[in-house]
Amino acid sequence: MAEDAIAHTIWIVNDDKAIAAITQLFATQVPFTYIADGHHRAASAAKVKKALGSKAPEEADYFLTTLFPSSQLHIMDYNRVVKDLNGHDETAFMEGLQKNFNCEGVGKTIYKPAHLHEFGMYLAGNWFKLTALPGTYTSDPIGVLDVTILSNNILDKLLGIKDQRTDNGLIL
Repeated sequence: MAEDAIAHTIWIVNDDKAIAAITQLFATQVPFTYIADGHHRAASAAKVKKALGSKAPEEADYFLTTLFPSSQLHIMDYNRVVKDLNGHDETAFMEGLQKNFNCEGVGKTIYKPAHLHEFGMYLAGNWFKLTALPGTYTSDPIGVLDVTILSNNILDKLLGIKDQRTDNGLIL
């Protein structure tokens, strides 16, 4: 039992028949898996293996992972707080948003997005539901992500924030 009172169980699977059965199950029953954390490390490891080519050791063919069913996951909000509207007044900022988003005022109650390509925004004491308009994002694996839509269409285009890690316009 861990300090947080959550029990962790590890199963070692080293039987060739069990491994083949699990491999077949994933090939036929699990259409997708997603890397929620560590995707940069996974991409780097794949690049190193490719660069090594035939010199890569056999172990480079494997990747240690843990899988959880989506029913046991909870994706927490990751909010951005901006210092100012980059010279826009509230009206001009909202007009700029409407070029790429359907903007719906929802009042004083916190709005939490319920669907893909939806965003909640708090401005001047009110909450807004922003929904990205078709054509304002690409369908490639990075372009379709909400974080990319937010970054490209609001942070960069309207607020002039080019790098979220270093820009002083964001409070992280």
